[in-house]
Amino acid sequence: MIIRDVSTDDFKDLHKLSNLLGYNYSIYLLKENLTRIIKLKDHIIFVIENKENNVVGFAHAQIYDLIYFKRMANILGIVIENQYRRQGYGRKLMIRIEDWTRKNNCHGIRLTSNKKRNDAHIFYQKMDFISKKESKHFIKIF
Repeated sequence: MIIRDVSTDDFKDLHKLSNLLGYNYSIYLLKENLTRIIKLKDHIIFVIENKENNVVGFAHAQIYDLIYFKRMANILGIVIENQYRRQGYGRKLMIRIEDWTRKNNCHGIRLTSNKKRNDAHIFYQKMDFISKKESKHFIKIF
């Protein structure tokens, strides 16, 4: 397993992996967004490769500051290809994200997960995340 920073050349792999999460959108939009995001200092995207150097997962996090709490990081996405799950790939990505957040003076990490993703919830709990509340997700698209 190799974990590295994402590059714009990884856009096809990220698109395929994002579809596993149910995000079906234009590959061109992903490439455009990826090109912009990798330049931002408060974002990180790590990819993980298998022994054959194929990208089989990624994790994306962002630092955020609040007026009512210490600096935090938010995991915006994490996914591993189905055949590589339960083999330590996700754990290694999460540890790498945790290391990055500590280096950036973050107090902790937050993430949201669809209530239907029971296997993901078990994984997060094994990584010492606790579920503090259930929320509704609101969005307004312009």
